[in-house]
Amino acid sequence: MGNKITDLKFDDKNFNKGTQYGKSLMEKSLSKFGAGRSILIDKNNKIIAGNKTTENFGELGLENVQIVDTDGKTLIAVRRNDIDLDTPEGREFALADNQTAKANIDFDFEMLESELEIDTLEEWGLDKPDFELLKKIDLTDENFEKELDKYDDNNCEAPITPNFHEKYSYFIILVDNEIDENNLRANLGLTEKHTSHKSTDDRLSNVISFEKIQKLWEK
Repeated sequence: MGNKITDLKFDDKNFNKGTQYGKSLMEKSLSKFGAGRSILIDKNNKIIAGNKTTENFGELGLENVQIVDTDGKTLIAVRRNDIDLDTPEGREFALADNQTAKANIDFDFEMLESELEIDTLEEWGLDKPDFELLKKIDLTDENFEKELDKYDDNNCEAPITPNFHEKYSYFIILVDNEIDENNLRANLGLTEKHTSHKSTDDRLSNVISFEKIQKLWEK
């Protein structure tokens, strides 16, 4: 008798928060190709890897689960008998699988630090300075303006804008990972470098006018 998605238990301490962009790609991939790679569960049906895949799978109304028992000494290969890799569909499926996995990673550093030793995190490529920096940053409402005032074109990696004046009303979009930043820049056309009015360096601008956004909407 087959299992259902309701037989699985989500990890309540999942280290990966996921991203909105990654979620959208995963939904697209599952809708277009169905499930590809397997997920990993422990002996109690609690999900070790694949929490986001399982979540999106269920949201699409899919529920069937096939559990394969193993002790880790046998490599489990999932065969898709309806897919031929050497076809345009197969190659797009391969791209979707890799890009979705890459785009949907956003580590919960506070959870990682609370559950694992720093040495373990460094062993897997997460450096201690990342956590020290996280502790120093306080962007609560009362500290946001104070924190923002510390930065200008001279000490930021990217300028606010070449010709920005505070008389304008402005909105701030917070992006916490490089994948989402690149996706946002591509969609808003913020990919050209400009010379800052406070520096001779050519940098990417982080500001877009409402007029330009309107033109993008019209497209």
